[in-house]
Amino acid sequence: MPAKSTSIIDNLIVGKQPVLEALKSRQPIERILILHGTTGSHIDQAKQIARKLAVPVKETDKERFAEIAGDTLTQGIIAIIDSYRYAEIEEILAVAQQKNESPFILILDEIEDPHNLGALIRSAECAGVHGIIIPLHNAASVNSTVAKTSAGATAHLPIARVTNIVQTMEELKKAGVWIVGAEMETINFITSMTTAVHLLSSSGTRGGAFADWSKKNATS
Repeated sequence: MPAKSTSIIDNLIVGKQPVLEALKSRQPIERILILHGTTGSHIDQAKQIARKLAVPVKETDKERFAEIAGDTLTQGIIAIIDSYRYAEIEEILAVAQQKNESPFILILDEIEDPHNLGALIRSAECAGVHGIIIPLHNAASVNSTVAKTSAGATAHLPIARVTNIVQTMEELKKAGVWIVGAEMETINFITSMTTAVHLLSSSGTRGGAFADWSKKNATS
């Protein structure tokens, strides 16, 4: 049943570390499936946390596991979740406020490859970003591939999805958030900044509306 498999895969977190991070952050998980014979410290820890959270854990055979996971590399464990819940921009700003820090937001436009999106999310968490904004259209959404590539960062970092990136940047700029446009040639622009500012770092493909806006209107 291909249609069923496709719909389920969009609601999967796959891999030992991503599943473990999802459990630790108490992300809503319907159940966890483990390929029969899969062992290791991450598996034991996932089982232990799942038991405490009353999340069902089931070992399944290779055929059933493959039916659900498809060709995705899973490391023998998957978590079936409700559809990913995107954050509101206000939630991202609240994270910064709770930490008593100036907002640091990463906005990504037209990032179509889920592996690239996941890698950017992972890097953003390491850099101390409070949240990420992505567009609703013409871009990858947060799915199992993104969650796995991010090494579980999607479970901790709020991600908002908006219909109009340009309008969102205009509103954030009016609210006092600085817009800093980053191009591929940029090196260490984050680490070289020493002044605490309301910062929104922007990254996207060349030549789009987002790139044109950021070049004309970025505050730095």
